[in-house]
Amino acid sequence: MGNSTSTFNKVRNYLEMKVRRFVMRRKKLKGFGWRKWSREEIYGKWGLFNDYQIRYVHPKANPGR
Repeated sequence: MGNSTSTFNKVRNYLEMKVRRFVMRRKKLKGFGWRKWSREEIYGKWGLFNDYQIRYVHPKANPGR
C-alpha cells in the first residue's frame, strides 16, 4: 500500500501543477497560481479528479441452493 500511495501522490501533485500552470498561461500571468487558488477550489469547483486509490473487488460467492 505504501508504494502505490507515494506514486499516486506524485501523479496528483504533477497534474495539479500542470492544471495550475495551464490556467495561469491562459490568463497571461506568471507563475503557477499556488496562492491564487486553493486545492478545494481546484478539486471541487473545477472538477479535477482526486480519487486515486487501488480498490480490490472481491466477488461474492454464489449462494447455495
